Amino acid sequence: MNLSTAVQQLEIPVSDFKAICQVLDIAIVNNSINDKSFTEVKVFVNACKERNVSILEGIQEVVRLKQDAQTQQKTSGERFNLEDFFKQRIGTSPEELNPGSYHYDLYQLLLKSQSISQVGYALFREAFLRQTQDLIMVRLV
Repeated sequence: MNLSTAVQQLEIPVSDFKAICQVLDIAIVNNSINDKSFTEVKVFVNACKERNVSILEGIQEVVRLKQDAQTQQKTSGERFNLEDFFKQRIGTSPEELNPGSYHYDLYQLLLKSQSISQVGYALFREAFLRQTQDLIMVRLV
């Protein structure tokens, strides 16, 4: 949908529309957005109207929520290093292990579990973010 058409339908300034798109991570390509993105913007605008909140205040709230999420992520600490963990617990470096030994097999299992954890985390994070976004949109509506 063309930006001018979207702005007319929503009865908001272009600058507000672009700010909403930016905060909701909606790409504007060739001065237009897709229908799904327009629906997201429309839900946001309607939620602001129903709550008697200005669009600027709604944008600030979304920015605050995103910043809180980033701050929480930063305070989580350093990344887990499987090799260092293995050295601390087993007392030897994974490179020094003999193939076929118990500790070698254990390290291989830990590598697989790390891979599974990464995939599981990515799926959990995506599902959590989508559910949270839905919850925010429902509460704004």
